[in-house]
Amino acid sequence: MSNNKRAKYSNFQKTHDKMPKSKINHGPCSIYNCNKSSNDFRCLSNLAIRKASAKGNLRLYPYLQPGYQICSPHYTSIVENQLPEPTSAPAQAFIPTTLPVKPSIGSGVTCDAINALSSAGVSVTHQTVYNYKKKIADEHPIRVKKYFDENKNNLCIYNLDDYHNIHENRRPDCTSLSSAVYLATCVAKSVEKSDPVPIMFNNKSVHNSNNIDASIVCEKLINQYQYCFDLSYSQQMAQWNSSFSNFDRIEQLSIHFYDNVIEEQKEEHKMKGAMLVGVKEQQLHSMQDYLNALNIVFDYNKEIGHLDGNVAPIVANWPGQHYIHQALIHFHKKNENSIPKEIVSVVPLLGPLHVALNTKEQVIMELLDNIVPASLDIYALLFRSGSFDNYVETIFRIWTFALRWHRKNYNKAPLAFLSDLFYWEKIEHPMREAIKKNLVQFNDYWVENMHSRIRATTSPKDAADNIQKQAYLLDFHKYSAFREMFSTTKRYPYSPRDLKFLTTKTCIFLISQFQEIYRKNEETNLVSSKIPSPLKRRKKKELPTSYNLPTLGEIDITSMPTGYSTLFPPLFNNCDHCYKILNINDQTIILICGHGFHLECYNSMEKKCRHCLNYYKKGIWKNVNAFLNGLNSEKNFDKDLDDDAQEDTEEDNNNSEETEIDQLNRQESLELDLLNRISEINSW
Repeated sequence: MSNNKRAKYSNFQKTHDKMPKSKINHGPCSIYNCNKSSNDFRCLSNLAIRKASAKGNLRLYPYLQPGYQICSPHYTSIVENQLPEPTSAPAQAFIPTTLPVKPSIGSGVTCDAINALSSAGVSVTHQTVYNYKKKIADEHPIRVKKYFDENKNNLCIYNLDDYHNIHENRRPDCTSLSSAVYLATCVAKSVEKSDPVPIMFNNKSVHNSNNIDASIVCEKLINQYQYCFDLSYSQQMAQWNSSFSNFDRIEQLSIHFYDNVIEEQKEEHKMKGAMLVGVKEQQLHSMQDYLNALNIVFDYNKEIGHLDGNVAPIVANWPGQHYIHQALIHFHKKNENSIPKEIVSVVPLLGPLHVALNTKEQVIMELLDNIVPASLDIYALLFRSGSFDNYVETIFRIWTFALRWHRKNYNKAPLAFLSDLFYWEKIEHPMREAIKKNLVQFNDYWVENMHSRIRATTSPKDAADNIQKQAYLLDFHKYSAFREMFSTTKRYPYSPRDLKFLTTKTCIFLISQFQEIYRKNEETNLVSSKIPSPLKRRKKKELPTSYNLPTLGEIDITSMPTGYSTLFPPLFNNCDHCYKILNINDQTIILICGHGFHLECYNSMEKKCRHCLNYYKKGIWKNVNAFLNGLNSEKNFDKDLDDDAQEDTEEDNNNSEETEIDQLNRQESLELDLLNRISEINSW
């Protein structure tokens, strides 16, 4: 550069520095509907566009070009990628679960606080969130109609369950004692490549005219299942030829964590093919309540006709089965004109999740070989593997547990399910084959998953209307790739090493218990001093109601094997058929029910324990009749039928002060102790 040019440039620079500076970027922000209250704007350079494109942030703003001006909050989020852009629709739905302050109307933060955060550039305004949720809720019926229209030629399975806001306020006021919100939730799940099941097939209806048929259940018990119940579940399972799916231990332990962010269940818990049909503010405590809830589905049928002539299987808990059966009885008897004609499509089915959860609540003496494996496998293994025949057998076996425990309602619910299955098999209706072919789809998981998501994103301050909007929002974004990108998964709190440690401790405890029982084997006495004669049929009032066991103390007969609940409790050293002594040299058999026989006597009874068979038959007739009487009754039965609204609590195990070396030492010590205990068994 020449000296003259340098002098001119120097004079220009001095003159420019003395002039007052003015802003180059005056705005406005080029983002559509920008609501940021910022006075700072930045121009998008070619480099900024390349950076934003490389980070994938321009997918939401394809219209941005070099030279466009945007406000500083948007520039920070798009180019520097510090926060997801909150003005986009996916981000508005996702921000409440990504930002630590959870700036949404469902997080308990006041509207003023949300608006203040919006001014700071880290959130949208309260009104924006509300308007977006309202828009999603208003458009939800259109999406449901489209779903049913697209799946008219597929089998659809429904879940109907009640949801209550467990975060209720218990502070009483002048009008109410509680602010709990009760909602009825309906979810539909389509089964691809499976045709709808017709109501009528070969002029036979899917509905049994007897409703629940005790005779058909007893017939199956005698001819097919009684022999199975004489063996323990573990013995019977060893005879099955089915190949079950391989589920590792942690995966099986986490199946009742319904949240889809659980890493071990992430794929299985995705709501593929499921649709939230509706959420309605009401309780589910009567037949009319269930009819009102079913109208959520029936109203769509009036426009689309997807139920016309087809079966609508509804997987429900016990109250759902009872009240839907009751509605069907009244409809066929024409007792109620108010019952919609669409009810004829509804077939209530037993929910495997509720069966599994309810059987786990009981602990009895035979748990290691019978109760625990049966109750754990019924959902975790048999149902999820699609082992239909084994699943049905285990449902029947679990009913025998409920009968012995006098478990109200669950000594009836499996009978309704079994009666329908055996009836469909008898008339060769395709409904049974549809369940057998698609067993894993007949699940009550879908509604439980939805309830889990709702609970995770609501607070005590949410009214019913807000919870409904949140439910529709969650359903709308259940396939969101944007959400998946930013979601953090949770792991099962126990590692395989922790489970091995707990297993070893359990084994040591059980061996100690077995050793104590073995030592006191001959000290068992009846609490009742009167011992009736075994040679005649005993009256029920003469039977003992409990036993005094030296190791475990006084035990109720409901916690003893089935034989102790019959009119012929097992004899101590005698055959329960011929009443002769069971000698060591004789060929004998001791059944899981507690009864013992000479092998010759057992074979003469066609390899069926007659005492338990009669007990089961009476239980079937008694509970079926009680069920039918309840269906024909005008009054509602107790609404506290099952207590399945339990919350799983998570504990933080990361704060343990125990070092890894200490844990290894404890593990080695326990394993050594276990080996020593096992080696000492022969010297008991």
